[in-house]
Amino acid sequence: MQTDDDQKHLRAEAAFMLRREDSLRALNQRIQRLAHALQLDLEREGNVDRLIRQVKTPSPPSNAEPYTGPERRARALDGSERRRKDLLFFELRGLVVLRYELVSSYASQYGSQAMMQMIESVDLHITHVGAVAGSDTARTSSSN
Repeated sequence: MQTDDDQKHLRAEAAFMLRREDSLRALNQRIQRLAHALQLDLEREGNVDRLIRQVKTPSPPSNAEPYTGPERRARALDGSERRRKDLLFFELRGLVVLRYELVSSYASQYGSQAMMQMIESVDLHITHVGAVAGSDTARTSSSN
């Protein structure tokens, strides 16, 4: 027989796992957006390994002179398409590594079965959201 404390603990644990799942879902969505922007197919065998192994340094800004003050960020972001893609690639690579670390950590903390259920739930959600977003895009472009 479960006590009130046991039930509170189970509810807190379930809420904690849902927050973990939400974090993983948001991370996966950002990874997908970046991969799409860079036209990288992360589902293709070997692409994730190549992504992780490829070390790039972002291209310097087009105006690579030293600068300070409030315009620093704007000038740092100013640059070529190549620099923009390098920065997106750098972010994507970091997020893929972070995802791997999170999944490994969650699996060791909660067990591989719980982790597989979380990944399946996240993938199902992203597939559903992607299908819905894709159909919205198709409707919008066909109505023009």
